[in-house]
Amino acid sequence: MKKGKILFVDTAHNELSLLLIQQGFQCDYFKGYTRADFIKIAHEYVGIIIRSKIKLDSEFLNHCTNLKFIGRVGAGMENIDFLYAQEHGIVCINAPEGNRDA
Repeated sequence: MKKGKILFVDTAHNELSLLLIQQGFQCDYFKGYTRADFIKIAHEYVGIIIRSKIKLDSEFLNHCTNLKFIGRVGAGMENIDFLYAQEHGIVCINAPEGNRDA
């Protein structure tokens, strides 16, 4: 059973999408998409995985009518309107120690 679709806005380690697929999610990545392209399809997704390609501000998040979570590959959350997400029940997850041993 599919749990929903997750949009990868940026590249991430292949292991992440493999684990999400094993959990029943569909993972999509569209190389070359612009912010405007992502906004057009944002309503289709329950999750978004980002690094730093685009800013998930309130303008963008207004289009994310089914969004349940945002996963940030990295530590900083400065490109996410965290308060907007929190007010709309969108969970924000980051990886603060992801490159600790780099």
